[in-house]
Order: sequence, then structure tokens, then C-alpha cells
Amino acid sequence: AAGGGRKIGLNSIALNPSVEQEFCVAGDDSMVRVFDRRKLGQPVRLLYPGTASRSRHITCATYSYDGAEIVATYSEDAIYLFANREGSVPGEYVRKYEGHLNERTVKGVNVFGPRSEFVVSGSDCGNLFFWDKATGDAVQMLHGDRDVVNCLEPHPHLPVLATSGIDSDVKVWAPTREEPEGGDKFAQRLERQAKTNHHSVRASRRVQMLQTSMEQMAQEGGFAVSFETLFRAFMGARAVDDEEEEAMDESDDDDDDDDDDDDDDD
Repeated sequence: AAGGGRKIGLNSIALNPSVEQEFCVAGDDSMVRVFDRRKLGQPVRLLYPGTASRSRHITCATYSYDGAEIVATYSEDAIYLFANREGSVPGEYVRKYEGHLNERTVKGVNVFGPRSEFVVSGSDCGNLFFWDKATGDAVQMLHGDRDVVNCLEPHPHLPVLATSGIDSDVKVWAPTREEPEGGDKFAQRLERQAKTNHHSVRASRRVQMLQTSMEQMAQEGGFAVSFETLFRAFMGARAVDDEEEEAMDESDDDDDDDDDDDDDDD
């Protein structure tokens, strides 16, 4: 149900990771509808790009790691990032991601990184596309399938990504230590593919954000390699969390010592 009595076919539903009562749905029109499950009569907000044609529809929508943003991929159009907050203006979007092709099948979209630093999508051309979420620049393109890449699911804690498409394999991507492809070479390869897909694309010159040199290590249900730098980002984030936990433990120990001193004084 679309809200307001009208019904549409749904392609996607996602739960807000930070707000238990909130979820969003998207499907056979151009709007992402955000609902509060305690009052389902009307959506609490509508998100859509004013530039999108009314004939376009959404094949997938998902939340960022903290629920503050929603990313949606449109059939025969681009991927859009929306601010998910009270006061969000219908028709406005934060960022646009281009270069892939979403026409033939129902494409997924996802965020990647400990704090959703990247947007990742499959494509009709068989490639995986990665964009810097903050800038909209493309930072990586990997060959993921002989035909179409539809589904992408990141590991909840590690820099590992599972993908699937038209063939019979699920591919799992993990870090490598190979040298990254040069920025100019990557940009040229990306721009050629985007032109084939009838889209424009802006390639990031900071290609070292993701590992761009890759090879598929096993064709049948096996592993492929990618992006050592993102692995470091994950490990760095985990290290910070561990340090914070140690600091909290030390603080608790100090508090316990203070309490013991107070008891001795009494």
C-alpha cells in the first residue's frame, strides 16, 4: 500500500537500523515512503528526486548505517541519496550516482563501509560500481558477472561483500594486497563502460580509497579479491572502538578505586 488509499507494487522494504518503529518501502513509482509502524495510515515522509520522471520506478531502497540517509536506485535512471529527517523537502536529494545501467532486471543498491562511506550497485553490464557517498565520484568498478549483477550484501562487520546475478554463483569479495590500478587508467576504463551504458560518470582521482586492481580467484562459487584500503578502514574503525572500550574500562576501574578510598575514609 502506498498510503492515502492508493496501492502500488513493492520491490523493496528496509528497516531503520536506529529507529525501531521506522521502515521504508519503494516500488512501482518514483517515491520512497517512510512509515512509522505505530501509525500506518500515512507515510511520515515522502522522498523522491524532482528530476526523476514519473514513469521511473524504484527497484531498491536502503538505509545508511545510522538511518540518517536513504539511498534508492531507479530503473532507467540514477541512484539518489536522500536525507531522512523531519523537514526533508519532497523533490530534493543530497547526491546522485551515475555510470551503471539499471534497465533489464530488479537491481539492488547498498551502502558499504563501517559508516556507509560508499554506495555500491550492480549493473546490466555485469560490473559492480562503487561510489564515494560524500562526493558522488566513482571509485571502483569490478567485473562481477558474465551478464547482470542484481544483489549485493555486505558483511555486517568485515570488509566482505557477497554478490549474485543471472548466473548460478554467489561471489564473495575480500581484501587483497595487490597494487592499485593507476587513477588515469581507471578513469578511462570507467568512462568507456559508462558511455556503453549511456550514462555520464565522474571518476574519483582518489582511487586509493578502494583497491582497483582485482582478479577473480575462483569462477565457481569461490572468492574474488578487492580493496585492501577499505579493509584498513574497517580495522581502523574497530581499533578505535576497542580503544574506547579500554578507556571506559579504565574509567570504571578508577571509579571503583575511588569508591574503595571513600569506604576506607569512613
